[in-house]
Amino acid sequence: MTDSRIHFEKINSSGTFRSGDIRLDVKFQDEHGNQYIWFPKWEDLQKLYAEAERVEELNPTGDKDLKELKKLKQFDLSVLNVIAEVIADTWQGDDLNRFIRDLGYETEYDQQTEHQAEFNASLFSPVDGAEGVRKDYVMDVLENLNNQDYQLIIEVIEQAASPKQHIGKEDRQEKVRYRLNEVIKHEGLHVTTSGAVEPIEYNGHDER
Repeated sequence: MTDSRIHFEKINSSGTFRSGDIRLDVKFQDEHGNQYIWFPKWEDLQKLYAEAERVEELNPTGDKDLKELKKLKQFDLSVLNVIAEVIADTWQGDDLNRFIRDLGYETEYDQQTEHQAEFNASLFSPVDGAEGVRKDYVMDVLENLNNQDYQLIIEVIEQAASPKQHIGKEDRQEKVRYRLNEVIKHEGLHVTTSGAVEPIEYNGHDER
């Protein structure tokens, strides 16, 4: 008896868990018309992506496919926007400069622009103040990092949630971690109490 191959048919995201969260089903069909449904765990998708990337890095003609793969593995801009908001709300001035430099990002935050924005907002409401300037700056940094490598955004999140960033300010650290978790759950991720970013684990197919 020979093994029969199954072929990808379609991705279906119409199903839901008991919690109401959308379920991802990947459907396959074999040569006899039998259908199979794969509900991939987040770590399975990560392994699949990592192996596809490794194969294309090894292939002499894999440059084009590798670029397309890297485009797929990026945070959604709406998620980046909230991460930028969390950082801009938490750090400002010299502290924001240090936060960005600790990421290895070579740029200086223009605090004078922030001060001018705050002054303008006081005169010309509802003009965005310093918070808007900080958020725009951080968003620009995050977009650049996101275009380079998805993993760099993971490092930003881990730095923002790290207890080392909030020594003596544990309540602030918990608030930052909560806000980050509320948005990165849409990427299948969560931040632990230690500040590490990990895939969300589900124990069964229909437990959420």
